[in-house]
Amino acid sequence: MLGDRTFRFDGSTSDLAQQFYRLHRDGVTLPSLPAVTVPSAVQKRLADAGLSFADLPGLLQRALLWDAGFAFDVTGRLVRIWTLDGRTMAEIAVPKSEFSNVCPLQTCSQPDNMSWYKSVECPGDEILRVARCVADEVHDANSDLSMWATGGNVSMTPEMLVYKHDWYDVRSRSSFLVHAIHTRKRGESPAYGQCSRSAISAYMYGALVIPCHPLSRLNSTIQVARMSEPRPGKIVAAWLKQVSHAGQDESSDDEGISTTTIAIIVVAAAIAAVCAAFAFCCWRRRRRRAKSLSARAIGNSGEDTYVAVDTAKSAGLQLPGSAGDQAGSKTSAWDDAVIAAVRIPFDKVVMGAVISRGGFGEVYRGTYNGQHVAIKRLLPERRRDLRQIERFLEEVKLNASLEHECIVRFVGVAWDSLSDLSVVSEFMEGGDLRAALARFDEQQRPTGFDAVKIKIALHVAHALTYLHSLRPMVLHRDLKSKNVLLNSALDAKLTDFGVARERADRTMTAGVGSSLWMAPEVMLGERYDEKADVFSFGVLLSELDTHKLPYAHAVEPGTGRKLPDTAVLQLVMLGRLSVLFTVGADAEMVALGRACVSVHSEERPTAAEVLHRVHLLYQEHQHA
Repeated sequence: MLGDRTFRFDGSTSDLAQQFYRLHRDGVTLPSLPAVTVPSAVQKRLADAGLSFADLPGLLQRALLWDAGFAFDVTGRLVRIWTLDGRTMAEIAVPKSEFSNVCPLQTCSQPDNMSWYKSVECPGDEILRVARCVADEVHDANSDLSMWATGGNVSMTPEMLVYKHDWYDVRSRSSFLVHAIHTRKRGESPAYGQCSRSAISAYMYGALVIPCHPLSRLNSTIQVARMSEPRPGKIVAAWLKQVSHAGQDESSDDEGISTTTIAIIVVAAAIAAVCAAFAFCCWRRRRRRAKSLSARAIGNSGEDTYVAVDTAKSAGLQLPGSAGDQAGSKTSAWDDAVIAAVRIPFDKVVMGAVISRGGFGEVYRGTYNGQHVAIKRLLPERRRDLRQIERFLEEVKLNASLEHECIVRFVGVAWDSLSDLSVVSEFMEGGDLRAALARFDEQQRPTGFDAVKIKIALHVAHALTYLHSLRPMVLHRDLKSKNVLLNSALDAKLTDFGVARERADRTMTAGVGSSLWMAPEVMLGERYDEKADVFSFGVLLSELDTHKLPYAHAVEPGTGRKLPDTAVLQLVMLGRLSVLFTVGADAEMVALGRACVSVHSEERPTAAEVLHRVHLLYQEHQHA
């Protein structure tokens, strides 16, 4: 008989699969999960057992997802879970004895006279010291529930919900973010500091809560090194085998279909498939034409369904003398609370030599309070354009809101007048990645992926995962080697958020960024999302491999002359040209790069998936 007879679902274990099986064994049924996109890790286990997800009982569906490392957010979207130190999902609950060493506990009572425990005031970094799991980004408002709890009972059907806990601790003056897996819905759980939802009775069954590290906030050298996909548990494997054998027994009893009937069905199905394929091709051709026309219309309409961080009207800011600065208006960009909070004394900023120049601004080397810094200013011809200044200030506001070890650190903004507005950030002495790759080429450094290059890719993946985990989500939209800066140890940080946007809808249409790194859907003016950044990351991987600019191998037949960018982009949009990876380069990195530059955005991995795969490869190269 399957299952552990000594098992008790009391919050001391995270073996939800065991509880699901016990409920199944006791005759409890749950409806099948609606519209779940089955993860590839789950599909593989089902294929090995000869089963499909839709054929599984509702309880087994939940047990399988949990065992493979998946839970849900409040929207019903799957959230990926990784375990630390090679644990199974049954082993990620933090024991009371361990949690009480770092945080105080509140004791509550259940109707069965058993005690259960929950966390009370505790800094987030202390909670995460004992966490045993990592959770992907969560689409959720902030939760006011406890971040750790025990409790439960034999008849409880556990939920698998990941809630976000984001708060500012006044005493330590620190911001914290913890993702916690809750086995009871928010509306059915007692509030923070309470033992019951009832005003009549103080008794209520507890429910397991498991704190996890948020993936976007992981330390790149410590916690990430410990994370892995969960080891499969025994109960789910045995349960799948049981269901598979039961299905085989049923099919062996079905003798009512003759060989002739089967042949007729097969032929009919083949004919239907051919007809369907022909119809699909016709539909797809018409749809592409319609999309092309729609894209042109959208491009000319001026409409935008996103909260832009690079347009003046998004901020509601007015500059003195601008069209919106009407008589009686008391609001100006200089009065904005965020800008005021990050302003630094202009006389403390000392300008040095120009180190780079772009289409909108130039960057100087300089000092601030004796420290080496980078100072960005608008080009002289743009400093009198109020729209450009407002956009520049929007970039300041976005930079001020970003805080991650793989993003160039923002220091502040200084000005004495409109024309000398200066954004100050940390100085990266290694220069940009494009220049470094050119040096690699000159030095005849081997192509392919070594530990240093994979480390650079890892740091960029960390930055992208962080941006895509923010709410609203931030898309970089101009990821390229020029916008990746290096220090002397070749640690990488992402920079230049001049065209970044906060995503306020599911897709965007305004095409921006550098064309050779641009995703096909952006080139076409079609709707796009965060997968456009992933495409650019794939192009960046090609640069790391070959040291060359994207599509440098694209030449005219016969003459050998480089194809013009317009021809290159046309071929990329048609799916007839892709970036190059060298023969003999790390096969896993090449496979990841090719997945990232898939023409179809839905086939590209998420930034979080990219981060996980690159980290595993980095570990392998370090130990090689």
